[in-house]
Amino acid sequence: MELFYYIIIIFALILLYFIVTFIINKTKENLAYDEIEEFCEKNGYRYQKSNDKRYDALIDGDNFLMYITLLRVPTSATVTINSRTTWCLRFGGKRNGKGYKDKRYLNELIPFLNFDVPNKNNDKRIYKVVIFYPDLEGILKYINESEIIEIKPENISFGYKAITYKKFYNEFDNLLIINQKELTNPRNN
Repeated sequence: MELFYYIIIIFALILLYFIVTFIINKTKENLAYDEIEEFCEKNGYRYQKSNDKRYDALIDGDNFLMYITLLRVPTSATVTINSRTTWCLRFGGKRNGKGYKDKRYLNELIPFLNFDVPNKNNDKRIYKVVIFYPDLEGILKYINESEIIEIKPENISFGYKAITYKKFYNEFDNLLIINQKELTNPRNN
């Protein structure tokens, strides 16, 4: 009977650990949204959380609309953009010059990536931005089977921009840059 109580106590502690971990992660994510909202207020942008499940928030500037989604990722990881709707997270341990041991496709991004933005304001430039929270080692894009480039905040990839949360505030102005060469060169889109 004593063993039964120990098993129940251990089970309860494990359950408590997972509940506390979940609450802490949700709180950190909510703090990230609050910080983005403060950034917007400080810089004169309008911030609106979304009820639409396809994107998380909208930043409305004088000459742009930015639809954003925030995706929680491990910090020791990279994201590769394979195609317009196929984004892959590679993670798991130290690299030591090798690739990561684990990978998974970011299927939760597909609704955002397929979302056609209603363009009621023809005078405003539309941006769709994926923010990886809290940080990544790199965001990469396959050009072909053997060529990979690093995605920077000013780069467009299939009509989207991608950035880490850690760089979001310092690189915000670069997110608003549209490189005309990228728009005309399908190899980079």
